[in-house]
Amino acid sequence: MQKPELLLYSILGPIRPDIRPLVYAVETAEQLLFVQRVPMEDIKAIAHIYSRVAERLEKQTAAVAKAVERLTVLCWDTLVPNNLLPTYIGDPSMQMPPPRVLVIYLAVYAHFELPFAVAVKKYPDILFPPDANACVADIDVAKAIRRAQAMPVISDVPICPECGGELNQAQAYCHNCGQHLDWSQYENAHLALT
Repeated sequence: MQKPELLLYSILGPIRPDIRPLVYAVETAEQLLFVQRVPMEDIKAIAHIYSRVAERLEKQTAAVAKAVERLTVLCWDTLVPNNLLPTYIGDPSMQMPPPRVLVIYLAVYAHFELPFAVAVKKYPDILFPPDANACVADIDVAKAIRRAQAMPVISDVPICPECGGELNQAQAYCHNCGQHLDWSQYENAHLALT
């Protein structure tokens, strides 16, 4: 097991910004996943991660959320050009996931010292709790990652549940992958004509 602080320094190197919000977020996600056995899909960014980090840092939840979002972007922007996605995430072709999902990927790496894509094959109960009525022998990792990316995140920007790409507005189809989007569950969503 690798400490989240060492993991982040191994990715980011010595940096000036305070990385404690992301370190604590990764620690919290690791605790939720592997001690409390909360299924990955049930972990909510604000309620489960950011609020606990905010208490620990004695800051507002919104400030912690912004700090974690900035740090996850910084982390991603370091992983991609340095060709570290296969090492830490396992899928070199994926787009940046929402911050909550990247925190979970890092928590999985910190716990197992394995990329997320490898860990879900080896330990499928990360995604599928043991009592789930799902056959996990042949996990489609790409689908599992897309499923994880479709979970709600703290952001004013809608996210495509298929490719994880940011959407410009409540549009009928994703401009990245062409996925048809259903906004019927959101009361205030109005489709933008493009």
